Amino acid sequence: MGEPAKRWLSKVVDYAGVFPPAKLAVTDAVENYLAAHHGPNRWIVDRFVINVGRLEDLIVELDQHTPEEINGRDPIGLTVVGTAQPDHKHWKSGFDHDVSVMERFQRLAENRAEVLGFEIRVPDHEHLEHYTHDLKGFSNLDIFVELPWGPMVPESIGLIAAMDSLNVKARTGGVEASAFPSAIDVAGFIQATVQSNVPFKCTAGLHEPVAHPDPVLQATHHGFVNIFAATAFAMEQELSRKELAQVLEVQDPAAFVVTDEGLRVGEFAASSDALQEARELFLGFGCCSIQEPVEGLRRMGWLS
Repeated sequence: MGEPAKRWLSKVVDYAGVFPPAKLAVTDAVENYLAAHHGPNRWIVDRFVINVGRLEDLIVELDQHTPEEINGRDPIGLTVVGTAQPDHKHWKSGFDHDVSVMERFQRLAENRAEVLGFEIRVPDHEHLEHYTHDLKGFSNLDIFVELPWGPMVPESIGLIAAMDSLNVKARTGGVEASAFPSAIDVAGFIQATVQSNVPFKCTAGLHEPVAHPDPVLQATHHGFVNIFAATAFAMEQELSRKELAQVLEVQDPAAFVVTDEGLRVGEFAASSDALQEARELFLGFGCCSIQEPVEGLRRMGWLS
């Protein structure tokens, strides 16, 4: 079967080493990213993720190196996480400030780093049309709208689909149990993205390929292979939210059976074509570790 991870999960990790739980200094995070980007794990690594408030620190780090030392002839590809605002009233001023900071950063960074994506959590669903109107002005960037969890998520994804150029983002964990959405909530998110054909990424809590309990946080971590598989199954078959949640809840790595035709998990299956197409929707996930996802894939036999 070769290495399914390299076949289906290429460039699936956006490295977010400056975020919790790693919370690395920018210097250390850049060093880790470049080592991975030029090392044996380069197949899994895509962009470097940094919050807008740390861009000044990144400039200081870039100034210590020549462009060749940073990334050869290619600039570091960045995804910038914007400042989450508490409510609609503060959205516009906060958004405009983030835009100004990013524009200044790009001027100073020159060809050493390039902002390719922007992610931001919107304060609510009720004013989503207002938020997306502002975000759509970034036609040259990959924009990911993080929606607050709640019953309006599917409807909001449908509205975002009508905007054509926007993507969505799911927060799948954090540093406390309350940050982890239920399997049924994530299933509804995936179902809506498939039905509306809206690309998405995830962030937080996805260090491991397969779902597993966390006795310290007393929460269950989602698995990035579970999410990938559920997306493919939803594209291949019209599965209910409950059925997708069943896939997300699988905690046995051996249950993910790679076949000549594709992938099977219990009664659900997806062809190789559906798995490739699933990556056009499930674009990847932010993670503060590169080694942990790689080691997890190796343990489950998806990587030699």
